[in-house]
Amino acid sequence: ALYHLDTANPEAPKPRLLAEEIRRVTRARAANPRWIAGQMRHGFRGAAEIARGAESLVGFAVTLPDRFDAQFDLLFDATLGEHAVINFLAAENPAALAALRGHFTRALSENLWRPRRNSLPGLMPEAAE
Repeated sequence: ALYHLDTANPEAPKPRLLAEEIRRVTRARAANPRWIAGQMRHGFRGAAEIARGAESLVGFAVTLPDRFDAQFDLLFDATLGEHAVINFLAAENPAALAALRGHFTRALSENLWRPRRNSLPGLMPEAAE
């Protein structure tokens, strides 16, 4: 078993299973509309941070035996599932948008993600138009 030690409060560190921590952070941060809105205020760099969340999730999905389908769904819905986010990424950092699409495409092609729906608008470039 792999553990993550949350030391946000150094007086009371909290050990969690790594997969549990990934699920928690995806929901609380990477797929959180308030966090995404905050990143959008930072322009180019914020766009890169949004894309980095998907990169990290793919990295964990590749290396851990756990499935993160629900986390991929949450993150997709909060990023490429939102026209405002797609338009922001396209305007501020097109490379981050391409990277984000690439991370989700990789997750699909390597069977790291089994989406709960058949259609994934926003994954293809023409969906942003």
